[in-house]
Amino acid sequence: MQGEKVAKRSSLGNMVRKGFSDITNTLPRPKSPIIPGKSQPDSASAKDYIDNLVKENMAMVKLIQEKNKIVELTGIEIQNLRACLQKMQLQNWNLAQSDSHMLAELNLGKERLKALQHEIGCKEALLRTKNLELNVSSFFQSIVQ
Repeated sequence: MQGEKVAKRSSLGNMVRKGFSDITNTLPRPKSPIIPGKSQPDSASAKDYIDNLVKENMAMVKLIQEKNKIVELTGIEIQNLRACLQKMQLQNWNLAQSDSHMLAELNLGKERLKALQHEIGCKEALLRTKNLELNVSSFFQSIVQ
């Protein structure tokens, strides 16, 4: 059972890692506009390079915004789950209290039942004894007469 939990955690971690991969190798790296020993590039290629950097920057900003949105939503979800957990813990505590109360009532009822059964048994024995005494005394009276 413990091994399964560890396996599930590692597979969840792999899923997260696949979702957030390193994008530095996936975007094309522009060549440096100034290379020592070579001539200066023309203004059109520098403008293209700047436009490319601006596009990359905008893409990165969008990715960061999406990441921040996911983090915020995850935080809200965690707060909701904590509230639900506290509610469930309170319900569990109330159920445990009710269960203890009902169990105490049940045990008290069992004890009262035993006491009443004992009392009935004693009264039956007393009635048998009185009936036997009456039968014996009436038997002796019938003999004496």
